[in-house]
Amino acid sequence: MNELVSVIVPVYNTEEYLEECLDSILEQTYKNLEVILVNDGSTDNSSLICSLYEERDSRVCVINKENGGLSSARNAGIRKANGEYLVFVDSDDIVAPFFVEAMVSSIQLYDCDISCCESVKFIEDGSNKARKCWSEFGINDVNGTIYTKERAIKDNLYEKIRITEIPYKVYRRQVFKDIFFPEGIIYEDLAVTFRLFMNANQIVVLNKKLYGYRKRKQSIISSKFGGRNMSSVRVAQILQEHLGNDPLYQNAAANACFRINRVAFSKVPYHMIRSQIWEQITTYRKEVMLDKEAKTYERLLAFSSFLGPLFFRFTVGLFERLKYGYYHIQK
Repeated sequence: MNELVSVIVPVYNTEEYLEECLDSILEQTYKNLEVILVNDGSTDNSSLICSLYEERDSRVCVINKENGGLSSARNAGIRKANGEYLVFVDSDDIVAPFFVEAMVSSIQLYDCDISCCESVKFIEDGSNKARKCWSEFGINDVNGTIYTKERAIKDNLYEKIRITEIPYKVYRRQVFKDIFFPEGIIYEDLAVTFRLFMNANQIVVLNKKLYGYRKRKQSIISSKFGGRNMSSVRVAQILQEHLGNDPLYQNAAANACFRINRVAFSKVPYHMIRSQIWEQITTYRKEVMLDKEAKTYERLLAFSSFLGPLFFRFTVGLFERLKYGYYHIQK
């Protein structure tokens, strides 16, 4: 177990958290790493921090590019990567000291192409919560559940397992064959994850929280609606193009299409209340409401949409705020 692992870190204006992120990567018990920092046109001191780490550690490589968004930065990192395995870490997050070693070990132990773990979520400067969690279990504890790609895709679309995010995983390089992230949209993880699963033989999901996900207040609830929120429509189209006509996945895909559009709809300004996003919600709501495999709250939210777009906007907005409150409780 000494193959090169490429860790790709998109960086954009995260000077406050970047050093903690990079330290957690470079302190990995697995040493055969290349750490690719993709500075995506940062306007703060992130670029300087990247350069300092490149000078300090020969495993670090910096790519400086014009701002193109998260997907563009990830794609630049993929093109540069030389590793047998790929890892993606967001530049305001942290990882357990044995994250890479445990994940690569699980891939080899279970003969899988993708290893997934759970995350410790914390607000802003609460990273000690993650470190405390990691002190409670050891590097050799790699017990996991094996999923066929078919089951992983379906359960993920239903969020029975939460493995949509591109971080929290280690991938064999081969699953990225001919796959790059769609640029200029959000919800890009959902548009790509199922395709990566399709390229995998099987997937292992560890029941350990090895990734520390920082919830920044500005990105949780206060971010305003922008043009890119309309990309929920495009991602739904991608899901339908690939999965909508497959009896194995069509109900699960409809559930995911409804979910991403209702999340976007919670931020829609009143003058856009009857938008393409609302059309997507009305397209999938009946299917979700009647789907016994869908989560209860998704079925209830789908039902509430029949009371009109204004009521539905209030309902999903309240739901998102309750989730926000939950993160504070968990801090």
